[in-house]
Amino acid sequence: MKIIFVCNDSRRCGIADYSKNLLQELVKLVDVEVVRMPSLAESAGSGSPCRYLKNARQAYVFGRGIKSGDVCHVQHEYALWGGLRPLGNVFPYFAAGSRIPVLLTLHELALYRAADVRGRLATMLTLPIRPLADYYSDYVNRRMFDFPRALIVHTMEQRQELLRRGVPEDTINYIPHGIPDLDSIESDEQALQRFGLRKSSYLVIIGFISRRKGYHLAVEALKLLDGDGRLVFAGGGRTAEDRSYEEELRRFIARQGLAERVVITGYLDMPDLKALVSGSLFVLAPFHKASGSGSLSIALSLGKAVLAARLPEMEELAGLCRAVYLFTGGDPVDLAEKMKELLAHQQLRAKLEEHAGAYAARMSFKEVAAQTVAVYKKIAAQPKSRQQGVFVV
Repeated sequence: MKIIFVCNDSRRCGIADYSKNLLQELVKLVDVEVVRMPSLAESAGSGSPCRYLKNARQAYVFGRGIKSGDVCHVQHEYALWGGLRPLGNVFPYFAAGSRIPVLLTLHELALYRAADVRGRLATMLTLPIRPLADYYSDYVNRRMFDFPRALIVHTMEQRQELLRRGVPEDTINYIPHGIPDLDSIESDEQALQRFGLRKSSYLVIIGFISRRKGYHLAVEALKLLDGDGRLVFAGGGRTAEDRSYEEELRRFIARQGLAERVVITGYLDMPDLKALVSGSLFVLAPFHKASGSGSLSIALSLGKAVLAARLPEMEELAGLCRAVYLFTGGDPVDLAEKMKELLAHQQLRAKLEEHAGAYAARMSFKEVAAQTVAVYKKIAAQPKSRQQGVFVV
């Protein structure tokens, strides 16, 4: 069996890490040819029909080049295909062009809402088109799933949302996010010293900084705690929007008088990240929105307890691994109380850490690869022809 594996593993992101970890195990089981994506994201939100049509044609031609193999497996990220704004998304043109069945791993099921636009001027300018933009987002997020032969999702919440949108149940395959093996990566023990940290004196949030991850909430909770414990944001802004939010966050931290207790590291290579996460007391995930989080897979790989917002995805993860302690999402007081509980009860933390280690062994990328190959075989056994939808801009 030959698999064409489409990804962009040159980016600094969790999906690129996922792709690399999965590939390491897949090549032991099937013949894999890695095809790296061309840059198709320049049309995102541009609103230019000419640029959109140019990128749509490029995506279709890229797809037509996928003509040998049994399955074309795509690691999906909205930004790589033009996002969800009008005159943006070009994934369906790629999938329609592919001459072999397409399997899409949907790492995140995102919704674009014009109401999410920030800034007074931007809000005023988008007001007349909000209903159309929201409809388009829903339309793309449904119709694009007519083209792949099958989908892989990491959470049952994603699966239920796809079913609600009318995606056929037999095309949706649930495979939880794999836990990477980080034993071979040597920690840079100087990392703590560079950031002025002492082992077991801080909590950490892992990953790129974005508004949906609840950083403001964590800062508010930190202010409610006694003592001089510190909070580390192990990452930085990736997109222009995220970098703008990071600056807003820094100003908020300063206004709270916590500049000496909060560390924002910027992007970290894995040796530095491993050292900082390993040296923390436990990991925070105060998310407002969540998906099959790659950042938490790092925490579980390193045997760390996780304190997370009570979202459906986090409740699901807590049930799977029993290493996640939950607080009421959006409530800084409850977050502070749960932080106090975990800080005060070492035995509770130790039990959660034990469960984290057991889950990491159980849900390794070796296991994910085996489940993924089972999906490949299911697709290969299906009739070759399949009527695909017609995508209209």
